[in-house]
Amino acid sequence: SGAGGGVGATGGETVDTSQQNPQELDSQRDLSAVERQLADRAAERIRSGEIDLSGEDVGSIRESLGESEFDALVERYAEISEETGSEDRASAFLRIRSDRRAYATAVADYQRAYRVYNGTANFSDSETQSLIAELEFVTEDDVRLEETVGGTTREFELNESQERDLARTLEVRWHRVYGTADRLIASYRSLEEIDGEEYTEGIEAVEESRENVSKRHERVRDEWFVRLQLTAETSDPSGSFLDPIDVSGRVVHADGTPYRNGTMQLRINDQRYVTETNATGHYAAPYRPAAVRASTTEVPVEIVPTPESMVIGLSRPNV
Repeated sequence: SGAGGGVGATGGETVDTSQQNPQELDSQRDLSAVERQLADRAAERIRSGEIDLSGEDVGSIRESLGESEFDALVERYAEISEETGSEDRASAFLRIRSDRRAYATAVADYQRAYRVYNGTANFSDSETQSLIAELEFVTEDDVRLEETVGGTTREFELNESQERDLARTLEVRWHRVYGTADRLIASYRSLEEIDGEEYTEGIEAVEESRENVSKRHERVRDEWFVRLQLTAETSDPSGSFLDPIDVSGRVVHADGTPYRNGTMQLRINDQRYVTETNATGHYAAPYRPAAVRASTTEVPVEIVPTPESMVIGLSRPNV
């Protein structure tokens, strides 16, 4: 049956579920019919990628997080699946619901901060006031009242220090957008394996919205961050937390010139290290692996910004 279908067949009989309350159905036959109906409807919502994640309207993203109909479908399906043995699919639905909420929240949080950054925020609305409370480097003292033809508005201009801090905030929030998108796409892939069906439209909606955010964030990076290319290698990949692995390499600017005598923070797998480059851009760092699987043969190395630095990496090699 399709997403709007209300008829299911079991054991040669036709069961019309369109007018029945799922909470009143208790036979295995009726459960199976309702399970299919709920699964079809939930899958159609997931497949369509109908949630507005375009990032154009923070309010619409917030509104889409409610998803009351989708929540009800998934929760009821999860209840029925316990009796019909479809827990794997129910778990996949629940995981997508959670991951989609996390992603939509990340997009909305980025957009709120970006609107302050590009000067389009309305400082009289509750969303922006909430953001100002979150940003310790912006206070109510920075907001001024402006008399206009339409009435009084509240606005302010960021000074250079505040803009720099906001750029760092946006970099952190962009990484959150990217990471939650990856998790949501992985959840779609897992459901595809369970269902044997494709959820291309939903996946493409996530990829497109993430790309929209990334394009906006490029302006922030162009204006504030130093972009660096990184190489990394090790002569002996074996080691432990007590016997660190020596990781070394070279750092250059996007144009190929060395990042001379600079300070940067490296993330090697899940460990962070602050290190410096020499006059030719070379660096060295002792990697102390922790909680790494014995089968691991290589780990990623990347430059990540500190609360004080404006340095980001353009490459993510493995060692």
